[in-house]
Amino acid sequence: MCTSCKNANTCTSCAGGAVANGKQCLCPSGKYLDAGSSTCIACSTLHSECTACTDANTCTTCSTNYTPFGKQCCLTTEYWNTDNSICTACSTLNPYCKSCKNSATCTSCKGWREPDGEECITKASISTESSSAQFVADISLGFSTAVLAVIAWSLVKFKVFLKLKKMMKIGSVKVRPYSDVQASPRNDLSRTIRRLLQTNH
Repeated sequence: MCTSCKNANTCTSCAGGAVANGKQCLCPSGKYLDAGSSTCIACSTLHSECTACTDANTCTTCSTNYTPFGKQCCLTTEYWNTDNSICTACSTLNPYCKSCKNSATCTSCKGWREPDGEECITKASISTESSSAQFVADISLGFSTAVLAVIAWSLVKFKVFLKLKKMMKIGSVKVRPYSDVQASPRNDLSRTIRRLLQTNH
């Protein structure tokens, strides 16, 4: 595209509406270089609201209140619907969706709501869901702790029971009184033998 130059590194004029930049020819802002015709083409040919682009299929910047979608520009409250090739209101996802990037993703919501996929949910509900999950976790932990405490206490009581039972068995052995020992047949026999011995002497 360089039509005249100063040296191997300096182009001084370009064709097709391009602007010389060193040894290159670049299209001015708001235009892209059409490789087929070696001509700079206005980005507005892609879409009337496109203000900057890289080629015939990619708009990078749109005018105020518009968002680029490929080579299209839709209002910030719309997205480019690839099914029917038109800009479609984000409110079709849900009434509170303020901006979106496709039919399944809302990016901002109206009022005190936050995007969640294609839905807009209240911040309070997000907090409630988190609190509920935490509450369930706390309850589960508390229940587990209580069960462990009951098991531990039952083991202690069982050990005490076994010890008492052992002590009761020891205490149930009857010790014969001294008088019973003195009156036993064996002792009577001993006395009789001693008397006989004394008589013989």
